Amino acid sequence: AFSGRVIPHFSHYKRVAMVGVVFSMLCLCLLAVVAGYATLLEVEVLTICIGFGTGTTFPVTTVSVQNAVDRVHLGVATGVLTFLRSLGSALGVAMLGAVALGYGLPLAGEGVRIVGHSATVEPFVMIFAVAAVTLLLGLITLTLMPEKELRGYADNAAPILAE
Repeated sequence: AFSGRVIPHFSHYKRVAMVGVVFSMLCLCLLAVVAGYATLLEVEVLTICIGFGTGTTFPVTTVSVQNAVDRVHLGVATGVLTFLRSLGSALGVAMLGAVALGYGLPLAGEGVRIVGHSATVEPFVMIFAVAAVTLLLGLITLTLMPEKELRGYADNAAPILAE
């Protein structure tokens, strides 16, 4: 909601998302460093900050896609964007799950007794680090994305078919 309301006031609307992604990356790196030592409140605050920073990308990418296509193709472009977001989310969960299991996080109900605190911390450190690297790749992609001037409501209006 924040970035969606702020976008019209900036001529370079990509910067809103770029600042948000950098903020999320910093919070993820901090979370990776303090994993296992942070209190629940500290983890919650960092998680909220990560969500706030990452949340700035969604309105910016939606506006960018809708701004790049003709009004006739607006529904198709928005639908494809939503599908690709869902697909990316599923792949992200699978990737982070593979990282967690690869670094020794036991499956639920597996009956494995975890010995020592570091055995449970290391998978989460790697999850946060991989998520930060993924956000870095997203930042690079966002930087390379062309930024077109925002069009208004009357620009590129659909043709009137009948009167």
